[in-house]
Amino acid sequence: MLITEKASITARACYKKFDQRKKEYIPLTAKAVTALYDDNDNELIASLKNDLSNAACELLPQIKFNLCALNKAGVGKAIVAGSGPTVIGFYDDKKNGGDRFGQDTFEKAESEMQRIAFDGVLTKSGYKAGDIGAVFAGD
Repeated sequence: MLITEKASITARACYKKFDQRKKEYIPLTAKAVTALYDDNDNELIASLKNDLSNAACELLPQIKFNLCALNKAGVGKAIVAGSGPTVIGFYDDKKNGGDRFGQDTFEKAESEMQRIAFDGVLTKSGYKAGDIGAVFAGD
C-alpha cells in the first residue's frame, strides 16, 4: 500500500538533513539479498529500512503521520520510499487464508487480495476512499 503527499521533499534537502544527523547506520543489504534468494518474505520485510526516513520525517512531519496510519492499519512494515514523501506499507492479511482468497483463479485471487488489503487499510487507518488519489498494484 502506498500513501503519498502533495507536498514534496527534494532528495538534496533530505540528504543534507541526513548528513547533519551524523549517525551510524547498519547496512542490511546482505540480509535482504539472502532473504530474497531464500524466498523468505518475513525476513526480507524485516530487513527493509530506509536511512533517510528520520530526515524525511523532520522535513515533512506528515510522513510520520502516514507511517503511523499504515502501522495502525496492520501492515507488517511501513517505510519511507526514497527521500519521501511516499510511504510504503507491506500488508499481509493471512486471516483470509489460502492462496486463492476464496476465488477460483489466481487472477481473481490477486484482485480479491488487493480489495481486502485496501478495505483493511481504509477501515483501520480512518482514511476514506475519497482520501486516496490512486492505488497502484502489480505482480
